[in-house]
Amino acid sequence: MSLQPFSRTLRFLPAILGVWLIFSMMGLLFADPANLPLSLALLGFTVAFALTGLFRYSNWVAALLSFIVYFFVQAGLKGMTIDIVLPLTVMAVALVITAWLGGWTAAEIHRLYRQIGNDQKLIEELRLYDPDTGIMRYRYVYQTLRSEVLRSQRYDKYLCVLLLKIGNQQSLQEELGASELEQMKRQMLELLPASLRAMDIPFSGEKVGAILPETNLEGAQKVVARLLESVQRKLRVPLHIGIAQFPADGVTEEELMRAAEAALHVAETTGRPFVQYAQLHEATQIRPAD
Repeated sequence: MSLQPFSRTLRFLPAILGVWLIFSMMGLLFADPANLPLSLALLGFTVAFALTGLFRYSNWVAALLSFIVYFFVQAGLKGMTIDIVLPLTVMAVALVITAWLGGWTAAEIHRLYRQIGNDQKLIEELRLYDPDTGIMRYRYVYQTLRSEVLRSQRYDKYLCVLLLKIGNQQSLQEELGASELEQMKRQMLELLPASLRAMDIPFSGEKVGAILPETNLEGAQKVVARLLESVQRKLRVPLHIGIAQFPADGVTEEELMRAAEAALHVAETTGRPFVQYAQLHEATQIRPAD
């Protein structure tokens, strides 16, 4: 949504409000010159309170309070006589229209701020996520994984990381061609979110995979099974997946990613659909090199 309609309205409203205040001062000067300072102070209070928009109908509350003060001052100075009718009428009209214009201006300012906030959120989402796939860009994976690791530490939860790759890409490229292989990768990215839960965080770019919050190895295996079945059914190509679990396979985002990479490498070299780093660690008693 464009900000232009709001900006155009806000260009005119302050000017209209200013012109109206001038006319109001002229009317109050004519109706009751002796109390003009009080009239101006009450108008100023109404404008200020209306523009702040502290709560709903704050503009009308300010106008009512101002009129009550003005009424009691008039009644105290002149008594309940016909002489107070004209200044009270002029003041009432001035306060009502001032409150209305002030409230309208405050509403437009708040709408503008909300729109700016929404636009900033959209820009941030476009920066973090690929607009074509809706998947988080790989360059932000460590930042996101760090947050999930800290949350898992705080609440004593499991966390798993998946890295995946279509098997033997060189052979596939020779057989299908580079364009077909890229199309296949895009199709795999489309299948990835559908195999995950709403809370899971897929990512793509230099590496493709997913962060699975609050998930142990058993839960990760279920996700992997769905993904393997989906890719096999729709693409009919082998898929290799490496799995790492927090905290058994690493307690930092770097350790978890290295563990997942090591598991993925073993899955590729052995032709297995998936490998858990825990199995690799038990068999070799090594950790991935820095």
